[in-house]
Amino acid sequence: MEDLGVLGRLSNGAKSMQILDFMIENRQDSYTIPEIAKELQISLKTTFETVKKFQRLGLVKIDRIVGNTRLYMLNEELPAVKQLIRTTFEIASIEIDQELKRQEEQQITA
Repeated sequence: MEDLGVLGRLSNGAKSMQILDFMIENRQDSYTIPEIAKELQISLKTTFETVKKFQRLGLVKIDRIVGNTRLYMLNEELPAVKQLIRTTFEIASIEIDQELKRQEEQQITA
């Protein structure tokens, strides 16, 4: 069996990474599993399984319970989550710099 590595085992595919990215970008808020699924257009089953896996790992936590509804949010107390946030923003910064450079080069050649 091929070793997927830590991130491969964590993500189990692009949809899981979408959910993690969504939770990072919206870390000030909490969401139900159906809200996450609808926002990302991912099946409820996949979203449920992924959020539960992230919860077991401590990446997300239940923020509050309203009736029978659980609202989840990113667990920013976990050092690994803090690092994920920093890394996400570093990558975004690199992408922005590259796009700005591309636009500048287009203006020069125009």
